[in-house]
Amino acid sequence: MELKKTNFICMVENKDKNLLLENTLSGKKYLIKEDKKDELLDYWNGKAIEKNKKIKIEEKLYEKGFLINKEIKENKIVEMLFNQDVYGKKDLELTIIPTNACNFDCVYCYQKEPYFFMNEITKNSILTFIEKHIKEYSGLKIAWFGGEPLLAKEIIVEIMSRVREICLKNKKPFYSNITTNGYELDIKTFEKLVKNHVRYYQITLDGQKEIHNIQRPHKTNNDSFEKIVNNLKNIRDSFKSYNYKIGIRINLSLKNVKTFFEFIDFLKEEFGGDKHFHIIFEVVRDWGGEKIELVKKDLLKFENINKYMDYITQNGFKLNDGFQQNGTSIALCQASKVNGYVINHDGMLYKCAMILENEKLKKINTIGRITEKGEMKIDYTKMLTWIGKISKKDECETCKFYPKCMGITCPLSVILSGNNDCPETFEKNYEYILKNNTLEKDIEELVW
Repeated sequence: MELKKTNFICMVENKDKNLLLENTLSGKKYLIKEDKKDELLDYWNGKAIEKNKKIKIEEKLYEKGFLINKEIKENKIVEMLFNQDVYGKKDLELTIIPTNACNFDCVYCYQKEPYFFMNEITKNSILTFIEKHIKEYSGLKIAWFGGEPLLAKEIIVEIMSRVREICLKNKKPFYSNITTNGYELDIKTFEKLVKNHVRYYQITLDGQKEIHNIQRPHKTNNDSFEKIVNNLKNIRDSFKSYNYKIGIRINLSLKNVKTFFEFIDFLKEEFGGDKHFHIIFEVVRDWGGEKIELVKKDLLKFENINKYMDYITQNGFKLNDGFQQNGTSIALCQASKVNGYVINHDGMLYKCAMILENEKLKKINTIGRITEKGEMKIDYTKMLTWIGKISKKDECETCKFYPKCMGITCPLSVILSGNNDCPETFEKNYEYILKNNTLEKDIEELVW
């Protein structure tokens, strides 16, 4: 059998001069210590190697999927996985918005009044749908979003409590995440949520107190920072043995960049070394709305931000360890999938949670509604505009990140422009994150 090198190899040198190899198709990562590194590089570069050593290297690389049969068309494997993920009835993925209300008035937010809350009819319709159809899926993922979802915490707890019963009864795995400002995440609320399998939390702190309270002001309390940090400290001290993750999200702009390092020092002192806490690092982006026009001058470009990520990883935090759970595509948006739905507080069904307030895009985003009988009435003409739009660019099919993004990370960008630009994460930062964010003790060492 004639072998060839797979296209899907991400290889970087870490700070200890060891090599890290990731097979981006399998998601497996391997460590090559310095004494083996030169042998591997010599092999890759076609240099003369002692025959027995060459055989051992090839056997190991073939075993781990870095060498493959020359006849294999790798792009077809990715397309098959894409089709399974998009069209196959794997996990049912629901983003539920119990309210569009918010207790904050963030300077870059796109949401606005009037505010509404989910009623009993919609709540029961969701539960009826899950109970009637959960057998059709391999599992269930629920993301809670808003507004500020914890302004409707009773609804979330009630739904999750019933979902837990339904999934246990039907022996279906499930997990849930929530994006919250953290202001209402007191001890009692957290305990109820985590016991009902809300295990992943994304909470934004945009810097030290003075910066955060300007960027993300509470509508009635001029010190939202203190309340959120106290909530996080109480969770840290009271739930040490529980299984959960809290991603502290930092939205970087020119407004908070000067105090960034000081803020990371603060986070290290309070939460460093605690496996439950991670950093989700982002730059402030233009998601539309009226407010963003006032702060556009403060937006940072994605380029040249490695020094900020350096400081995060050097202080012992993991980067971008958010809600992604699947082993192949880490970027395939829920909106791209047949089984991915956004359920609004009024029972209307959408594809993209980020443009619910965008009146110009509401027509293409609204795909149906959920009925009181627990059925989804869907306009499949609209639905099909969101799914299956895999890129046909030749360069995509030979890119080492193809199994990660599968050629489409944002269906909205394709719908609006016809283009699917490479995500900044892969184009500029994936290799950086791999070499700085991977603990060697968690990786299999590759030896021959």
